[in-house]
Amino acid sequence: MDSTVSISKGCFIYNNGFNKKKHHRKEKKAHNVSLFNEHFISDDWYKSFKSLWNDVEERLQALNNETYGRILKGLVHFVKECHNDETSAFFSEILPCATLLTGINHPDHTTQFEALKEQLLCKVTPHVTIVRSQNSSTIKLLIENIVSHFINADCLDLKYSDELDDSQNDTQLTVKRSQCTMAVLKSWYQELYSTYERSPTKKKKSKKSANQLVIIIPDFENFNSNTLQDLILILSSYSSTLPFVLIFGVATSVSTLHKNFPYHVSSKLSIQVFQSHSSTVYLNQILEKVFLVDSCPFQLSDKPFKFLMDVFLFYDFSVTGFIQGIKFCMMEHFHGSRIKSLCCPKTYIDAAIRNLTDEDLENVRHLPSFRPYVESMPPETRISLLLDNESLTVYLSQALNCFHTYLSNFHTALKLLRIFVASLPTAPLGKQIRELYGVCISSAVVESSQYKECIQLLGFLSKEEVITMLKRSLNLLNKSTSSPIEAKCEADDFSTVSKDLLDHYNSIESASWTIIETDDEVMNIPDKLDRKQLKEKLLSASAKKKSASEYEKAREKLLQYLTKNVFEPFLKPAQSQPFYEIFFFSDVYNVKKHIVGTPRAAIHTALVNPASYLQCKCCALPREETILSTLPDLSIIYKLYLECGKMINLYDWLQAFVTVLDPLENDDDDNERRDIDPQIQARFTSAVSEMQFLGFIKTSKRKTDHVTRLTW
Repeated sequence: MDSTVSISKGCFIYNNGFNKKKHHRKEKKAHNVSLFNEHFISDDWYKSFKSLWNDVEERLQALNNETYGRILKGLVHFVKECHNDETSAFFSEILPCATLLTGINHPDHTTQFEALKEQLLCKVTPHVTIVRSQNSSTIKLLIENIVSHFINADCLDLKYSDELDDSQNDTQLTVKRSQCTMAVLKSWYQELYSTYERSPTKKKKSKKSANQLVIIIPDFENFNSNTLQDLILILSSYSSTLPFVLIFGVATSVSTLHKNFPYHVSSKLSIQVFQSHSSTVYLNQILEKVFLVDSCPFQLSDKPFKFLMDVFLFYDFSVTGFIQGIKFCMMEHFHGSRIKSLCCPKTYIDAAIRNLTDEDLENVRHLPSFRPYVESMPPETRISLLLDNESLTVYLSQALNCFHTYLSNFHTALKLLRIFVASLPTAPLGKQIRELYGVCISSAVVESSQYKECIQLLGFLSKEEVITMLKRSLNLLNKSTSSPIEAKCEADDFSTVSKDLLDHYNSIESASWTIIETDDEVMNIPDKLDRKQLKEKLLSASAKKKSASEYEKAREKLLQYLTKNVFEPFLKPAQSQPFYEIFFFSDVYNVKKHIVGTPRAAIHTALVNPASYLQCKCCALPREETILSTLPDLSIIYKLYLECGKMINLYDWLQAFVTVLDPLENDDDDNERRDIDPQIQARFTSAVSEMQFLGFIKTSKRKTDHVTRLTW
């Protein structure tokens, strides 16, 4: 009898080596690449955007490795050494547990724990699993997921399964998920390695016992506490034979872990806490080292920057979302404009200018910031810039180099301003670079009331505090390097500022508190003065210059120098520079439109005018109030819904729906109740259920045949 012939009927599958998932991924990748090549990759704007974003990603990756490297290193060391400690042999049924305090930026946790998993797989053990709350509602499902991931790890990991054919994958899937139990896991582990025992009499362990079974739970707060309690008790009962290690990702504090676990459960854990950076600290590092630097020519103006910061601080605390928002702004900035290719590093400016066409140069002339500078020039120069392309390219090269100098000086002065104002009481201008950037990029900061308040507070600082600020400023200026530029700009570099600050530092350090100005004139008040004369005498006396020490005079000179020679010339708003539109993105409307969704308006538009989304001729409406029978049932129901009051009679609603779908040509008797087609009634019932699901209506307790309108 053939292998495919059976007494009972059935279907038989032949495995021809076809991997559906792998083939689907390859087909989808090839389709996406061809579509992408057709629309974007060949465009000049995309090449400029991609080149700049690749540099940003490299700096982000380096910063990410620097920020999380120390934490991951500590976790890897803990997992590696937790079962090698000889003292741990005396404590049976104790599970080593690492608690990573991640903060509340939940969207960023995935990348962090995936990086931890990769580190553990490479350096410690091949048995690492990440368990999430959405797949582990009960203890049975949780155990099945853990055991299945450990035993069938090679099959579940797509990175390894792509390199195998179907026959190998089938053979490796040794245990079904429904059969995954702790007993099966124990037998599987003992077959791979020597028996793992932990007893007071046997302190030595084999080297193979270093292959720990690491369970990572990234969303501790989302788990059912009873489920986790049962898991810990079960794992602790197997701790003498299986080297389990738990890693909890806690978003709040360690007290949350103790609140969820009673003593008989928490006593089974040997907890070590690891503190991760908060999302705000990590965002400040990204802004200070990646985006708000002179090496990044793309900058955000005040409104888009404030909007992205508001979304971060008041909505999700997601650093990943903030970076994607800046990426969208950068793509929107470059999209469809060839002159935005000039937004590039200083070394590529001349090459970018040579690639511009006559039409692009004409678009440069139409920039709003170009007009005032042309009008301020002599007539001959003005005519050459407006008519001669060669003269414009020469001036454009000089102006863009000067703009890079402006950016370098702006960010250096911004860091100097932070040194002097961040530690002031109440911090009128803010404590972080991002706060100062939002103020300085929009208007002249020296004219603001916050800056004047800061100057008043700086006038009360002690000598030690001023010397500390000057030391930090000199260190900053020594680290910052400004390359010389052949073009004549308003401010070349900070070389003179560094020398002047050094002179102020020496004068303040050597200054004393002895009074160098005294008022020798003694105010003589006559015996007989009326109230008005006495008031005038006192006011004139108060207007006279008060006594001041040598240090106070030096401090006053320093503050005047910083205002007039540093902050006022270098912290000019971007709008004061020519061609700032090439480097600064200011279209906040499109950012709001694409990043912050408006589901209520989108749903209303889709239901009132389905053709705006469906793009079909049958749904095209001459007027928005028109109701056609060709519209989707949900759209018809919604249009009728808008005409109703707070309470809606379902039968009247049904009759109106039937009238739209099947109007009678001759309806002599309006009171006659027509027979309703069951199919139309079923369509009506389905549409009403969809309206209830969307939240437009709810059932009414007052009348059984009515529903209550909830919106509008």
